[in-house]
Amino acid sequence: MSSISVEPPPPSSPKTPISSSPNNNGKKNANVEKINNGTSATPAKSSSSSSSSSTTPGIQSTLALESRFKFLRDRSNELSHSLTAKLASSESGQNLLHIGPSLSTIPPDIQHLESNLEPLLKDVESFTFQNTEELNRIKGISESIEKEYVRARNGRVCAALYEDLIAGESDVKREGVWQKKKKRKKGVGGDEDYAEEGEEEEDSYDDVERVASLERAAYTTLYLLQELEKSTHQLSLITSGEQKINNTNNSNATIAQEEFEKSQFLTKLAPRIRRLESDTTKCLIDRLDAIFSQIMKHEQQSSSDNSNNSTSLEERDSLLSIGHCLRGLALLSKGKEAESVFARVAVMPILRSKITIGKLDEGGSRGECAGLFTLLDDITCSIESRFGNVLRLSESIFGTACSNNGSNAMEVDLVTAGVWIPIATALMADPSVRMQLFSPGIASILQANYMALDVFLSELPERLLKEDSKASKDPEDAKNGMVEGSGGVVIPEASVHISDLYFTSTKRISQEAIEAAKSRIYVHPMTSQFSKKWNLPIYYQLRFADSCTRLNKAIETVQTQGWDANVFTGTSKEGKQLMEDFGFEVPFFVELYDTLMGLWKPDVILKPLTHRFLRGAVQLLGRVLEFVKNGMNETDAKDHTTNTSNGHANSTAPQHAKTFSWGRNPQHVATIAWELTVLENTLTQDYLTKILGAIAPEQPRSSSSTTQELTTLLSEYLEDASMEIAPLLSTAWNDIISNIFIAKCTTPLQAVKGVAATYRMTNRPPPTLPSPFVSTITRPLIEFDKEFASRTPPQVGDEWKRNIISVVSDSYRIAVEELLDTVRRTEVALKNRKARKSTAGGGKKLSDGDKVKLQLRLDYNEFFNGVTTLLGEADSDDNNDGFFGVEGLKILEELTREAEALQSTGSAAKTG
Repeated sequence: MSSISVEPPPPSSPKTPISSSPNNNGKKNANVEKINNGTSATPAKSSSSSSSSSTTPGIQSTLALESRFKFLRDRSNELSHSLTAKLASSESGQNLLHIGPSLSTIPPDIQHLESNLEPLLKDVESFTFQNTEELNRIKGISESIEKEYVRARNGRVCAALYEDLIAGESDVKREGVWQKKKKRKKGVGGDEDYAEEGEEEEDSYDDVERVASLERAAYTTLYLLQELEKSTHQLSLITSGEQKINNTNNSNATIAQEEFEKSQFLTKLAPRIRRLESDTTKCLIDRLDAIFSQIMKHEQQSSSDNSNNSTSLEERDSLLSIGHCLRGLALLSKGKEAESVFARVAVMPILRSKITIGKLDEGGSRGECAGLFTLLDDITCSIESRFGNVLRLSESIFGTACSNNGSNAMEVDLVTAGVWIPIATALMADPSVRMQLFSPGIASILQANYMALDVFLSELPERLLKEDSKASKDPEDAKNGMVEGSGGVVIPEASVHISDLYFTSTKRISQEAIEAAKSRIYVHPMTSQFSKKWNLPIYYQLRFADSCTRLNKAIETVQTQGWDANVFTGTSKEGKQLMEDFGFEVPFFVELYDTLMGLWKPDVILKPLTHRFLRGAVQLLGRVLEFVKNGMNETDAKDHTTNTSNGHANSTAPQHAKTFSWGRNPQHVATIAWELTVLENTLTQDYLTKILGAIAPEQPRSSSSTTQELTTLLSEYLEDASMEIAPLLSTAWNDIISNIFIAKCTTPLQAVKGVAATYRMTNRPPPTLPSPFVSTITRPLIEFDKEFASRTPPQVGDEWKRNIISVVSDSYRIAVEELLDTVRRTEVALKNRKARKSTAGGGKKLSDGDKVKLQLRLDYNEFFNGVTTLLGEADSDDNNDGFFGVEGLKILEELTREAEALQSTGSAAKTG
């Protein structure tokens, strides 16, 4: 909506302001009413003065007001029309126009309505003020009542807290008095039980109740500590200025006076609460210490004690008391103290009595650690027999809570911190034991020690937590009214209702719980520290050095005595078994594969060194392939003699040692190539199975995704390592063997030139048989192929033979072309001579050139037969056209095709 401009009114004489006092309201209203009716108000004439001069100023003032009023009314109408027009042009303005008619209903005398409503409004305001004051008064009383109620409630809470504190102190004090009393009864000797024999059965349930009161005191202490922590936090906020004390309103930045009083009360009790915490912890620890000591003493006297029933009752009470103590210490976040007590009182005495150098070397020489496995087994059996029920009870209580929380940390873990940590500490603390275990200096002893401890650690949770089959109810116990209680312990049937009040494990420790305990052992920092004590890199170097020495010795023997030398260091039976199982024929490769297999024997391999042993196997393989490659490239034995031409002779090597050279012997090359083929196949199949059996013996190859992934990785790694074998096979057959036989097969071709001399001016009859040298062309190749047909690598195939025939055929073709060219030149020279006629039957006699051509045809047929024997029957397809794909054979056939017509003539001449 556009703004409306209002013109200023014309100048007028100054007007006296109209008073707004109540006394002038009547006059003002009368004047306004007269102006609205179009008449001017005339002032009343005074009775004392009626002259005309006195009335003239009043009339002029009225006229001025009328003129002013008319001007304002006209201007108002004009602006109203303009405003209406502008409002009608917009949607919001049209909505405002509808308000106009409703304004017409307002009484004209607004001031009269205001004066009439003013008393009523004053009365309403006064009533509202009075109600507000009453509401504030009631609200204040309510807040006072609420404050007093909160104070009373906090008082009751503080009283309950104080009562709990007194009760906890009383329980702890009673326990302390009882322990002092038992110590006085125990006397100076220190070998008696903490309860006298006559009072033991009488006070058994009192002992359990006292321990239960300690657990109750632990709950009380925990609650008091939580309340004290909240109060301390509130007071610290007030001290730091983050919160203020508020007596009327509770907000995020204020604290009620009542809560502040409660916090002050708990703060005053803080020393007693802290003392209660320490005293409760001390009493629980002392009680655990006494119970474990009692169990140890009863175990030592079990051989002479025949009261099985009493022992069962004592064990029942001990388990109940241990459960109370463990839970109480866990509530106070003192689980480490419980683990420390168990390790110090229960486990360490066993370890000190058993871990000695004599028992470590029992059954063997000094330093061999032959008794390690027996020693570890004895330790495990001793701990399980004495404290197996305690360990199972602890695992049942805290292992279940740990699994429910989804956490791997336990409040009290007796298996890890109470058993394994003391054992590891005992093995690492004694310098002589540590040196003999971790650094024996002999690879076989170190490997045996590592495997013994590795097996012991993997089986420790299961052996400690798994119950025996004897845990079922004994018929004799059932006869005597005994039932099974916590941890497989039998208790009197009459006391079953009491044991129902306590935790009992209704199920045996599951396999999942055992696996969880095993994982906690492996992730513990002490286990990592224990593993670092093993000098595994040195062990690998010792083992790899043994393998390298074995392989280097075999290589040196082959270099001097040849491939037939018996370099296998195992027994003859083992060598024959390897040859039969894998197809090796050369002793050197039997020794190589046995060396590679030896890296993964159970008494050699260590799982943490799997990557190192795998890399070592590839290095040994690369060393052999390099040796074979160098041998193939060697052509003369003199290349292996000591090189002194550069003035750097090796003083350690023999100066005139002749080395076996085999690179020019096709039989040796083919044999070694076949051995490499067998080695390549075994690496990706049998050797892979051997590795998997060594590092994952407990799982089949397809049992889990982890094993499948491991199989894939090892297979790819071994395939990459064996990729260097294929180029050697190709070099052996397509280069070395092919070149050797090309030289052998092309040597007889020198006799092709002698065919012309055989028939030139010798008057010999036409030939009917091939030349003797032709059969010698392919004979070495045929004999070699028969010998190694079954030992040719599949990836080589017959292509090497076709290459040889192709080269030999080209050489043969060149020799035939040269010979035929010589024959043609000779025939041209004799062309002008008189043709000789045949004297026998008037037939045509073959010329010397024809006889040569006929001989060449016969030789070609013989050569082609040899090629057919070597390559098999040729198919007349587009690829070879009946000539095995050898272009030289096809050209030879074309060169000698002319002599086919002369064969019948030659036969007739011979007959004549």
